Amino acid sequence: MRKGPGLLDHIKLTLAEFGLKVNTEQLEALLLSGRVLLLLDGFDEVDDDDKSWLIDEIEHLTKCYDSMRVVSVADDERHPVMAGNLALCVRQGSQARFAP
Repeated sequence: MRKGPGLLDHIKLTLAEFGLKVNTEQLEALLLSGRVLLLLDGFDEVDDDDKSWLIDEIEHLTKCYDSMRVVSVADDERHPVMAGNLALCVRQGSQARFAP
């Protein structure tokens, strides 16, 4: 298991890069509001050593903040897109396929 900042901390840092400084309580309130769609692009580019950690983090966040929606995008069909209960495999220049 990877040690260090979790996905929630990375979200806070990313928001801060855009000038939106929020503390943990503010971010949690936002995630609980049901008004957040978290888009994660490039899952196929994540190091193999970090993939299981990232999946665990995403699952943890969606359990803690069940009204938050997450879509993860990848160009490689070995790493399907995760969106709620659907998986979407996308190949560049091809049609999208949905899988349960």
